[in-house]
Amino acid sequence: MSMIFSPVEVVLISAHEDRSLRDELLAHLAALTYQGLISTWHDGLLEPGAERDSTIQQRLSAATVIVPLISSDFIASEDCLLDHREMLDRHTGILLESARNIASAMALFNGQTRSLNRRLATMSGEELRRMSNKERLRITNNFVSAMTDIKNALFAQLPSFSQSIQEVFGSMSGITHLLGSLPPSRSRETLEANAAVVEGYRDQLGEAAEALEQYRDSFGLLPKLTYELDAVRQEAVNVLAQLIGNLARARDLANGVLSRTQALLQTAT
Repeated sequence: MSMIFSPVEVVLISAHEDRSLRDELLAHLAALTYQGLISTWHDGLLEPGAERDSTIQQRLSAATVIVPLISSDFIASEDCLLDHREMLDRHTGILLESARNIASAMALFNGQTRSLNRRLATMSGEELRRMSNKERLRITNNFVSAMTDIKNALFAQLPSFSQSIQEVFGSMSGITHLLGSLPPSRSRETLEANAAVVEGYRDQLGEAAEALEQYRDSFGLLPKLTYELDAVRQEAVNVLAQLIGNLARARDLANGVLSRTQALLQTAT
């Protein structure tokens, strides 16, 4: 039975002066469009009477792939930084939503295993060694079941998390590059607005990383009862460490953009 795939939504953003380059790119993409693999949109397709800014924002939010055509005209345009900010807003939102989903799953896991942890915490080393194999197996199965659920929840977040982190890095790098190119006439207002947004994202990304670090550390409190439990725990810790590392990198990159913005503000008129 054949499977039906939805076309990938591609939005092109460019300066008005680069329309000929945009049309040339569309010609190269035509074969993919005819095959139903992609659909393309750009601001030249705005309906008469449509509100430009809100329509473009809606299209950017719904897009699977956003292709900015970088040129000197694009960098000098009013829309350039806004486009990068739109991509940053969208993908940072996805990233933080993934972090919240992970934290919720971790909280559920902690709730499921709290009573077992309390019981084991009161047992001496000798009592643990004397525990019957049947009881050891029962406790292990309870932990492994809860840990497997957590591991699956972490893996479920990886695809959107990985994609969004790359888009966040790209958007922040683009913003950093463009900040120094702003005309003096609009630099201070734009820089101040950008600083406020990036500072907020830096703090949120940092808080999300710290919250997941606390949950990761709680895995170390699990009892070392069987190899099976240790193996599934290590798998979950590895995935969680990857997610935390990416959040921390995004936080540090945001901090770099903020430092760059603040340095430019000191020289802006």
